[in-house]
Amino acid sequence: MTEREPSTMVTDPADIDPCPGCGGTSGVQPITGTSPRVQAWSCTTCPANWATIAVNPQPHFDRLAAAVEQLGATFDTAAGDHAS
Repeated sequence: MTEREPSTMVTDPADIDPCPGCGGTSGVQPITGTSPRVQAWSCTTCPANWATIAVNPQPHFDRLAAAVEQLGATFDTAAGDHAS
């Protein structure tokens, strides 16, 4: 077994998603040296490699925050109308 960098070691097996190829977790290892927006893994049990990419989530959160603020303003206005 080769030694991995401490930052790539998974300490809790419950944090490991199963391999999409074989369904196991024992051979799943992170692939280092990728872009900060890419999380990649390989499986030593089967030949699977896979990755997830963060696609700029900021615009989504901005729209979500605006919608929540609008909902709060609508709720406050509606509550004020019924309070009298």
